[in-house]
Amino acid sequence: MTTSHLEHFLSAPVHHEQVGQNTIAYRKFGKGPVLLMIHGWPLCGATYRFLIPTLQQHFTCIVPDSPGLGNTKWQNDEDLKFPAQANTFKQFMHQIKASKYHLLAHDTGATIARILAAEDDKNVQSLVLLNTEIMNHRPSPLPLYQALFRIPGASWAFKQLLKSKTYVKSSLGFSGCFYDNRLINDEFYQLYIQPLISNKAKRLGALSYLNAIDWNLVDQLDTTHQAIKAPLKLIWGTEDPFFPLENARTLIGLSPRCNGMVEIEKTALMAYEEQPEKVLDAAFEFWGKHDIIKVDQKTEALAMA
Repeated sequence: MTTSHLEHFLSAPVHHEQVGQNTIAYRKFGKGPVLLMIHGWPLCGATYRFLIPTLQQHFTCIVPDSPGLGNTKWQNDEDLKFPAQANTFKQFMHQIKASKYHLLAHDTGATIARILAAEDDKNVQSLVLLNTEIMNHRPSPLPLYQALFRIPGASWAFKQLLKSKTYVKSSLGFSGCFYDNRLINDEFYQLYIQPLISNKAKRLGALSYLNAIDWNLVDQLDTTHQAIKAPLKLIWGTEDPFFPLENARTLIGLSPRCNGMVEIEKTALMAYEEQPEKVLDAAFEFWGKHDIIKVDQKTEALAMA
């Protein structure tokens, strides 16, 4: 894991696609079957930078910033709700002429992906889901933040919290992202924290996205899983305090073609940043089993100087 992964990601041109009131900013890598990669809150597409060098050898990776986050432009709070985001990505894939595609998604992005797969079942070919929402579970402290950040002055308060490295590295902040908190480093701040401090529009987008999370809908995800026809694989960081492993295991087998769960030890919420090679191994085993791609030899992360 070096800054060269970020340099590789940022070297790809940013494309823009108008979808309703949203202008989706996205990058494209590689060739082969199309893989749409949806990130979670409050991240951006660059969160997949450690996976892309390997994935692009086998897939055409479409890596957008979700409405409300990153560099995607949005106007309507209603467009940030899970079903609306799923519809936005469905239309987005249609507009960029990706008629058949696979999904890799994390956190809130994986909830959007599940709704998308259930509704666009003729086009979604497979899903790899990383630590994400679970029925009847509320990841602390998000419900508290939803209540607090609806009051006047929320944007200013959020900015002050983010400016405190003590807060960012605390259990109320981002410590649960990693088993090894040394990964809350300069690059983490550069990608996820500093843009929210310095850019009010991005800060408001992140807060609006957070406030659009509907827990009643989350509690109905078992029904959503049952409507997913494509093969599905769960990959989980075992030390995730937001989406605990014991709760996560209730997701296994809910969809008709669920291929079980791979548990990545000594990782937390962002296992794919913490141990990308193990996440890739689990994903490639799944894709190979379902003849989605052909891998002639063991796939390893691309070595980059």
